[in-house]
Parts: sequence; C-alpha cells; structure tokens
Amino acid sequence: MAARGAALAHSTLWRWLSWLGGLTRTMQRASQLICQQDSHSTLHQQVIPVDPRKYRSEERRVRLEQTARMLLVEATFQEHFGKNIFPRFATGCGWR
Repeated sequence: MAARGAALAHSTLWRWLSWLGGLTRTMQRASQLICQQDSHSTLHQQVIPVDPRKYRSEERRVRLEQTARMLLVEATFQEHFGKNIFPRFATGCGWR
C-alpha cells in the first residue's frame, strides 16, 4: 500500500483510540475478573499519565487515559488468563 502512496488519514488513529478507550464495560468486567483471581492486584491503583502535548481538550485527555488503561487491562488479562480480551471476551461484553 505504501508503494501506491496509500496512507491513513490523520483522523484514523484518533478514531481507533476513541473506540478502544470507549470500551468501558469490557474494561470493567475484565478488571473484575483479574481482581477476583488475584486479590492483591494493583491494577486499579495504577496511574497512567498522558503527556499534555498529546491532547488539546479535557475530553481527549480522558479518552487517551481510558485507552491506555484498556491496553494495560488487556496485557494484565492475558498475563493472568493466557487469553486475549479480543474478540471473544469483548464480544460477550457487547463491545461496550
């Protein structure tokens, strides 16, 4: 695709991040399962800072933090259960 000059629109990455950060129900249910299996998990205490140069509005800051948290939950879920959240678990949560 690159040889043909194809490229992503600048808004594509933001749409992907918005979608991933919007999966709050999936993130909450996965976090609950992790905490049930490991009562000493510090997943809920971890702070995920976002560089202020990466956003221009409070809405975008929140969405970037949610996206980063979702990626952290995905990695922790995979570590604990040996499976990915996507697509089956997320589908079961209704992709919300």
